[in-house]
Amino acid sequence: MSAAGDGEQFDLALLAGLNYDRSLTAERSGNLPTQLPAVWMRLGDFDRAEQLAHTIPDPDPQAWALIDVTEALADAGEHDRAWAVAADTERVALTIDDPDSQGRLLTVLAVALARAGEHDRARAIAGDAQQSASAITDLPISHAWALIDVVRVLGEAGDRERVWAVAGDAERVSRTITHPGLRTHSHRSSRRRSLTSS
Repeated sequence: MSAAGDGEQFDLALLAGLNYDRSLTAERSGNLPTQLPAVWMRLGDFDRAEQLAHTIPDPDPQAWALIDVTEALADAGEHDRAWAVAADTERVALTIDDPDSQGRLLTVLAVALARAGEHDRARAIAGDAQQSASAITDLPISHAWALIDVVRVLGEAGDRERVWAVAGDAERVSRTITHPGLRTHSHRSSRRRSLTSS
């Protein structure tokens, strides 16, 4: 049996072992390998991939798994389902306490939506990511990079006005970094990303 994408051969015994009963999967979800949903996506079983992603108890890896499902569904042309899973992903991401981790998840999700043509939703999620970035108060370098990621999202979504505004915020934050090398690197990156997004 071959994968739909690159023709790699899959062991039938492995596939049989992966075919858990739903109740057994739920019972053992605490030990579920976080890459297992990706295996089912490669086999074209998006239902199984989504179901397993939802059973991952830790919101951080669960959100990443759901982003993978969102992208796979969008690539397969199942846009309505992709947007529904994207909404689930956003809800899970917003439960994550660490603003840096939350912001990274939201920006990756927003980029995926922008590239699939959902620019309005991407811009809305970029707003959430910007709020997450603003909550990073202990490490200016992380704050600056989070804002630079938002710049990238807004560029993908075609929101040029906000690109320049957020790039300006990233530049201002980068100027508060005390280490000269880090400050220069962050400053140049904010300018480069704003220019490439215009």
